[in-house]
Amino acid sequence: MHKPLILLVEDDPTQQFLIRLLCARNGLDLKVAANCAAAVSAFETNHFDLVLMDWKLGEGDDGLVCTKKLRRVEGNYNKRVPIIAVTACALNGDREICLDAGMDDYIAKPFSIQSFAETVQHWLQLESTLIRSSSG
Repeated sequence: MHKPLILLVEDDPTQQFLIRLLCARNGLDLKVAANCAAAVSAFETNHFDLVLMDWKLGEGDDGLVCTKKLRRVEGNYNKRVPIIAVTACALNGDREICLDAGMDDYIAKPFSIQSFAETVQHWLQLESTLIRSSSG
């Protein structure tokens, strides 16, 4: 069975650790890119099943610009790779801004383990069950 490979584009080490832990607990491989340049490079040399994108990256392009760059590279994949915003930007209209930039979904920080797992499961279309709650 193919083990899903996820690209996390996130500059915050605490968020990287948390998402790495959630992915590991669910049998998902994760590569981390701390900025857009590293994300584009990783996207060109790997075949990702899903991208988790922070909107407010500290160095270089933000997540909106980075999403557009990944969409240009995506032609090498022969399929659309889901890109999910994972961001603290949770004001009215922020979700639409992310979707307009080419992202497919949106998870607001702080997120629950259950909402994170359900969103990732939906986009990866996994048969196995991801973590349903923090008690699991």
